[in-house]
Amino acid sequence: MTSLPSVNLLGVNVSRVDYESAVAAIIRAARLRLSFGATALAVHGVMEARRDPALAELINRLHLIAPDGQPVRWALNLLGAKELKDRVYGPTLTLRICERAAADQLPIFLLAAALRSSIGWNEISKLASPASSLRARKLIAFARPHLKRMKQTSAE
Repeated sequence: MTSLPSVNLLGVNVSRVDYESAVAAIIRAARLRLSFGATALAVHGVMEARRDPALAELINRLHLIAPDGQPVRWALNLLGAKELKDRVYGPTLTLRICERAAADQLPIFLLAAALRSSIGWNEISKLASPASSLRARKLIAFARPHLKRMKQTSAE
């Protein structure tokens, strides 16, 4: 379902994007008020998808699968995406999306796989309006017990 040019890397359709084109695609969808699924996928995610066809199918339903990790970018370049000069690191991409959305006064919704991240709440909340900042805090408070249960279940 990837809506951007992509390269099939071991069954995952990784988008041929840099920061600029990834942010542009996401902001375009926000302006049009369209749902837009995106992820930044490193080599671990590609390999997990390779092992689990159901996971690969879910990942491939996203509109944008950014090459988050140099090995993924190198593989894409070897497979023909010679224009990729850098990886699209998820935390950096998130901050750039937030900066652009704040500048354009566009609402966005972020869902992270983990609450701990190399980008902090402070960086993102500085870019958000007080109302959206409050909504995000409520979402995190709501998500914590569910994430804890998911971790317990997966550990069993």
